[in-house]
Amino acid sequence: MRSSRTEPGCLRFDVYHSSAEPRRFTLIEHWADEAALEAHRLAAAYNTIYKPNVMPLVDREGHPGTLLE
Repeated sequence: MRSSRTEPGCLRFDVYHSSAEPRRFTLIEHWADEAALEAHRLAAAYNTIYKPNVMPLVDREGHPGTLLE
């Protein structure tokens, strides 16, 4: 989370931990554009921390969307 927040194009990166379900976390990410999101997926933190250490432990439920203003 902290590393991702410093990446170019990261507008917001929040992690919520459920009080009711201790094994549930929700990540809310806002990227400036698709190029920034793709750069994030190539970044060191994503590939050395998230992918090898987090992804094997979780069931991901992706819900891409558009921020309404």
